[in-house]
Amino acid sequence: MIEPKGYIVEIFKGIQGEGLWVGESQIFLRLAGCNLSCKHCDTDYALNVPAQYKVDDDKYYSNPVTMIETIDIVNSYGSSLTTVSITGGEPLLQDNYLKMLLPILKKQGYRVYLETNATLPKQLAKILKWVDIVSADIKLPGFTGENDIPKEHREFLHVAREKNLFVKAVVTDETVMDEISMAVDIIRAVDVNIPLIIQPDMKMEATERTERLLRFHDYARTRLSNVRLIPQIHKLMGWK
Repeated sequence: MIEPKGYIVEIFKGIQGEGLWVGESQIFLRLAGCNLSCKHCDTDYALNVPAQYKVDDDKYYSNPVTMIETIDIVNSYGSSLTTVSITGGEPLLQDNYLKMLLPILKKQGYRVYLETNATLPKQLAKILKWVDIVSADIKLPGFTGENDIPKEHREFLHVAREKNLFVKAVVTDETVMDEISMAVDIIRAVDVNIPLIIQPDMKMEATERTERLLRFHDYARTRLSNVRLIPQIHKLMGWK
């Protein structure tokens, strides 16, 4: 069997800046390509496959990358880092590569943290048994520029719920309460106990930010059991 190769944008050591595991030191493996084109995307440089991928801002290697190359780079960070964040772009587009990579990471003792736009439930099902934590983004229309929230979100949450799962919803100056209501309905249809993280886009105007965010939080909290308002800490700190 031909070993699948991966297409990577970057690998680096960093601090998780979003969601329930904010503040944890992780190894970030950012895969290239995405099935969406969100107008407020903060990693738009990962939408396309680069000829080279970057390691720690100062080393460059050619795409595609083999399994052995990937594992060697991850292991080079030493035994103190035990969580690998698989992010993108949309990493589930490379499910064949992940299906080979993740079992090796698990065998070596790493926790696997998957960051995804939650629109590819069939691809998730192929690799879920090697994932520990799922950070699922519900894409609100004000963030994507599209008219509807992807219908695949509910199916995705049904698949992912057997793992340590939480949902993020990025809100912008264009986000309205109806969008928050739609996101809450998607979660409630699966499990009211799935945590929801309301994450403000860091470009939001400060004048109305606090009042609007609190309204969103208070509404969601009446319908879900675990709702938190958490900004992107790495952006506040000026980190990657």
